[in-house]
Amino acid sequence: MSNLPSTQPDSRRCDLAPVREENAGGASGAGLSPSYPITSPSGWPSWQKSIFWLEPRRADFQTKASTRIMKLFLVRHSHALAETDDPRRPLSAQGRETTRRVAAFFQENGALASVRAIWHSPLLRAKETAELLIAGLGLDALLVEAPGLLPEDDPAWVADRLDQADQTVLIVGHEPQLGSLATLLVRGKVRPVGFDIKKTAVLALEKGGGNHKKSGRSCWRVRWHFSPELLNAPGPR
Repeated sequence: MSNLPSTQPDSRRCDLAPVREENAGGASGAGLSPSYPITSPSGWPSWQKSIFWLEPRRADFQTKASTRIMKLFLVRHSHALAETDDPRRPLSAQGRETTRRVAAFFQENGALASVRAIWHSPLLRAKETAELLIAGLGLDALLVEAPGLLPEDDPAWVADRLDQADQTVLIVGHEPQLGSLATLLVRGKVRPVGFDIKKTAVLALEKGGGNHKKSGRSCWRVRWHFSPELLNAPGPR
Protein backbone atom coordinates (compact mmCIF):
# COMPACT_ATOMS: atom_id res chain seq x y z
CA MET A 1 0.00 0.00 0.00
CA SER A 2 1.53 3.29 -1.07
CA ASN A 3 1.90 6.41 1.05
CA LEU A 4 1.13 9.94 0.00
CA PRO A 5 4.10 12.30 0.18
CA SER A 6 4.38 13.99 3.55
CA THR A 7 4.98 17.74 3.56
CA GLN A 8 5.31 20.29 6.33
CA PRO A 9 2.52 22.92 6.44
CA ASP A 10 3.48 26.51 5.71
CA SER A 11 3.47 28.29 9.09
CA ARG A 12 2.24 31.49 7.45
CA ARG A 13 -1.12 30.08 6.41
CA CYS A 14 -3.60 27.32 7.24
CA ASP A 15 -3.12 23.93 5.65
CA LEU A 16 -4.92 20.65 6.10
CA ALA A 17 -2.56 18.17 7.67
CA PRO A 18 -0.82 15.86 5.19
CA VAL A 19 -2.61 12.53 5.41
CA ARG A 20 -1.03 9.23 4.50
CA GLU A 21 -2.85 6.07 3.55
CA GLU A 22 -2.88 3.46 6.29
CA ASN A 23 -3.95 -0.14 6.60
CA ALA A 24 -7.64 0.09 7.45
CA GLY A 25 -7.85 -3.44 8.79
CA GLY A 26 -8.15 -4.55 12.37
CA ALA A 27 -10.02 -6.96 14.58
CA SER A 28 -13.28 -5.08 14.27
CA GLY A 29 -12.67 -3.65 10.81
CA ALA A 30 -13.34 -0.17 12.21
CA GLY A 31 -11.19 2.85 11.48
CA LEU A 32 -11.19 6.60 11.56
CA SER A 33 -11.54 9.01 8.67
CA PRO A 34 -11.95 12.75 8.14
CA SER A 35 -15.18 14.60 7.44
CA TYR A 36 -17.19 12.29 5.20
CA PRO A 37 -20.43 10.51 6.21
CA ILE A 38 -19.60 6.81 6.36
CA THR A 39 -21.66 3.70 5.78
CA SER A 40 -19.01 1.12 4.93
CA PRO A 41 -15.34 1.75 4.10
CA SER A 42 -15.48 -0.83 1.32
CA GLY A 43 -18.13 1.29 -0.42
CA TRP A 44 -16.03 4.44 -0.68
CA PRO A 45 -14.75 5.73 -4.02
CA SER A 46 -11.07 4.85 -4.46
CA TRP A 47 -9.88 8.47 -4.25
CA GLN A 48 -11.56 8.94 -0.87
CA LYS A 49 -9.99 5.73 0.42
CA SER A 50 -6.50 6.69 -0.67
CA ILE A 51 -6.60 10.26 0.61
CA PHE A 52 -8.84 10.30 3.66
CA TRP A 53 -8.85 6.86 5.26
CA LEU A 54 -6.95 6.68 8.53
CA GLU A 55 -6.61 3.88 11.06
CA PRO A 56 -4.76 5.37 14.04
CA ARG A 57 -2.39 3.12 15.91
CA ARG A 58 -1.76 3.32 19.66
CA ALA A 59 1.88 4.26 19.06
CA ASP A 60 0.78 7.21 16.89
CA PHE A 61 -1.24 8.70 19.74
CA GLN A 62 1.52 8.12 22.31
CA THR A 63 3.97 9.94 20.05
CA LYS A 64 1.57 12.81 19.42
CA ALA A 65 0.80 13.17 23.14
CA SER A 66 4.49 13.46 23.98
CA THR A 67 4.84 16.49 21.67
CA ARG A 68 1.95 18.31 23.44
CA ILE A 69 0.22 19.29 20.22
CA MET A 70 -3.00 21.09 21.09
CA LYS A 71 -5.87 18.80 20.09
CA LEU A 72 -9.63 19.17 20.02
CA PHE A 73 -12.39 16.59 19.68
CA LEU A 74 -15.89 17.62 18.63
CA VAL A 75 -18.66 15.14 19.50
CA ARG A 76 -22.32 15.47 18.67
CA HIS A 77 -24.68 14.20 21.38
CA SER A 78 -26.17 10.72 21.01
CA HIS A 79 -29.73 9.79 20.03
CA ALA A 80 -32.29 11.35 22.39
CA LEU A 81 -35.97 10.91 23.10
CA ALA A 82 -38.41 13.05 21.15
CA GLU A 83 -39.79 16.14 22.88
CA THR A 84 -43.27 14.57 22.79
CA ASP A 85 -41.97 11.63 24.85
CA ASP A 86 -40.01 13.75 27.34
CA PRO A 87 -39.67 17.56 27.09
CA ARG A 88 -36.20 17.36 28.67
CA ARG A 89 -35.01 15.12 25.80
CA PRO A 90 -32.69 12.74 27.70
CA LEU A 91 -30.77 10.09 25.80
CA SER A 92 -32.77 7.15 24.54
CA ALA A 93 -31.77 3.57 25.28
CA GLN A 94 -30.29 3.45 21.78
CA GLY A 95 -28.30 6.62 22.42
CA ARG A 96 -26.90 5.36 25.71
CA GLU A 97 -25.86 2.05 24.19
CA THR A 98 -24.18 3.72 21.21
CA THR A 99 -22.29 6.09 23.51
CA ARG A 100 -21.04 3.19 25.62
CA ARG A 101 -19.84 1.33 22.53
CA VAL A 102 -18.06 4.39 21.17
CA ALA A 103 -16.41 5.00 24.56
CA ALA A 104 -15.25 1.37 24.71
CA PHE A 105 -13.78 1.64 21.20
CA PHE A 106 -11.76 4.74 22.09
CA GLN A 107 -10.81 3.46 25.53
CA GLU A 108 -9.18 0.47 23.84
CA ASN A 109 -7.29 2.36 21.13
CA GLY A 110 -6.24 5.31 23.31
CA ALA A 111 -7.18 7.98 20.77
CA LEU A 112 -8.89 10.18 23.38
CA ALA A 113 -6.49 9.50 26.24
CA SER A 114 -5.05 13.02 26.15
CA VAL A 115 -8.40 14.71 26.91
CA ARG A 116 -8.18 16.82 30.07
CA ALA A 117 -11.48 18.70 29.90
CA ILE A 118 -14.92 17.89 28.50
CA TRP A 119 -17.16 20.85 27.72
CA HIS A 120 -20.85 20.20 27.12
CA SER A 121 -23.91 22.32 26.42
CA PRO A 122 -26.57 22.88 29.10
CA LEU A 123 -29.02 20.57 27.27
CA LEU A 124 -29.60 17.22 28.96
CA ARG A 125 -28.79 15.06 25.93
CA ALA A 126 -25.33 16.63 25.66
CA LYS A 127 -24.70 16.41 29.40
CA GLU A 128 -25.62 12.71 29.52
CA THR A 129 -23.46 11.95 26.47
CA ALA A 130 -20.51 13.68 28.14
CA GLU A 131 -21.04 11.80 31.41
CA LEU A 132 -21.18 8.43 29.65
CA LEU A 133 -18.03 9.23 27.65
CA ILE A 134 -15.98 10.30 30.64
CA ALA A 135 -17.04 7.19 32.57
CA GLY A 136 -16.50 4.78 29.66
CA LEU A 137 -13.14 6.27 28.72
CA GLY A 138 -11.92 6.27 32.33
CA LEU A 139 -10.61 9.81 31.90
CA ASP A 140 -9.19 12.01 34.62
CA ALA A 141 -10.83 15.04 33.05
CA LEU A 142 -12.83 18.04 34.18
CA LEU A 143 -16.51 18.00 33.18
CA VAL A 144 -17.72 21.53 32.42
CA GLU A 145 -21.14 22.88 31.39
CA ALA A 146 -20.02 25.59 29.00
CA PRO A 147 -21.87 28.54 27.47
CA GLY A 148 -21.88 29.09 23.72
CA LEU A 149 -22.67 25.49 22.76
CA LEU A 150 -26.39 25.59 22.04
CA PRO A 151 -27.51 24.56 18.53
CA GLU A 152 -27.91 28.10 17.19
CA ASP A 153 -25.09 29.81 19.12
CA ASP A 154 -22.43 31.80 17.30
CA PRO A 155 -19.29 29.60 17.29
CA ALA A 156 -16.96 32.63 17.53
CA TRP A 157 -17.09 32.74 21.33
CA VAL A 158 -16.03 29.10 21.62
CA ALA A 159 -13.30 29.61 19.01
CA ASP A 160 -11.89 32.49 21.06
CA ARG A 161 -11.93 30.39 24.22
CA LEU A 162 -10.17 27.51 22.45
CA ASP A 163 -7.44 29.92 21.36
CA GLN A 164 -6.64 30.41 25.04
CA ALA A 165 -6.75 26.70 25.97
CA ASP A 166 -3.48 24.89 26.63
CA GLN A 167 -4.80 21.35 27.05
CA THR A 168 -6.75 18.84 25.00
CA VAL A 169 -10.49 19.54 25.06
CA LEU A 170 -13.45 17.40 24.01
CA ILE A 171 -16.67 19.28 23.27
CA VAL A 172 -20.09 17.60 23.31
CA GLY A 173 -22.59 19.77 21.47
CA HIS A 174 -25.13 20.01 18.69
CA GLU A 175 -25.60 20.63 15.01
CA PRO A 176 -25.59 23.00 13.27
CA GLN A 177 -23.29 24.74 15.76
CA LEU A 178 -20.55 22.07 15.81
CA GLY A 179 -20.25 22.01 12.03
CA SER A 180 -20.03 25.80 11.97
CA LEU A 181 -17.41 25.77 14.74
CA ALA A 182 -15.25 23.23 12.90
CA THR A 183 -15.51 25.25 9.69
CA LEU A 184 -14.54 28.46 11.51
CA LEU A 185 -11.50 26.80 13.12
CA VAL A 186 -10.26 25.21 9.90
CA ARG A 187 -11.22 27.80 7.26
CA GLY A 188 -11.48 31.00 9.28
CA LYS A 189 -15.13 31.57 8.34
CA VAL A 190 -18.41 29.76 8.95
CA ARG A 191 -19.85 29.80 5.41
CA PRO A 192 -20.11 27.57 3.55
CA VAL A 193 -20.25 24.97 6.31
CA GLY A 194 -17.77 22.21 5.56
CA PHE A 195 -18.69 19.59 8.18
CA ASP A 196 -21.75 17.51 8.99
CA ILE A 197 -21.22 15.75 12.32
CA LYS A 198 -23.54 12.81 12.88
CA LYS A 199 -24.84 11.78 16.31
CA THR A 200 -22.08 10.27 18.49
CA ALA A 201 -19.54 11.01 15.76
CA VAL A 202 -16.12 12.39 16.71
CA LEU A 203 -14.20 14.97 14.67
CA ALA A 204 -10.52 15.33 15.67
CA LEU A 205 -8.69 18.60 15.04
CA GLU A 206 -5.28 19.93 16.00
CA LYS A 207 -3.67 23.35 15.89
CA GLY A 208 -1.77 23.47 12.63
CA GLY A 209 0.48 26.48 13.09
CA GLY A 210 -0.15 29.97 11.75
CA ASN A 211 -3.19 32.17 12.15
CA HIS A 212 -6.24 33.06 10.12
CA LYS A 213 -5.62 36.36 8.36
CA LYS A 214 -8.86 38.19 9.22
CA SER A 215 -9.57 37.01 12.78
CA GLY A 216 -6.04 36.30 13.96
CA ARG A 217 -7.27 33.07 15.53
CA SER A 218 -5.15 29.93 15.40
CA CYS A 219 -5.43 27.69 12.34
CA TRP A 220 -6.70 24.19 13.01
CA ARG A 221 -6.52 21.15 10.74
CA VAL A 222 -8.48 17.91 10.51
CA ARG A 223 -6.84 14.73 11.74
CA TRP A 224 -9.73 12.27 11.43
CA HIS A 225 -13.51 11.91 11.59
CA PHE A 226 -15.07 8.87 13.27
CA SER A 227 -18.66 7.77 12.67
CA PRO A 228 -20.26 5.13 14.96
CA GLU A 229 -21.46 3.20 11.90
CA LEU A 230 -17.86 2.07 11.54
CA LEU A 231 -18.28 -0.18 14.57
CA ASN A 232 -20.65 -2.30 12.47
CA ALA A 233 -18.79 -2.05 9.16
CA PRO A 234 -17.08 -5.11 7.68
CA GLY A 235 -13.33 -4.93 7.21
CA PRO A 236 -11.78 -4.31 3.75
CA ARG A 237 -11.56 -7.36 1.52
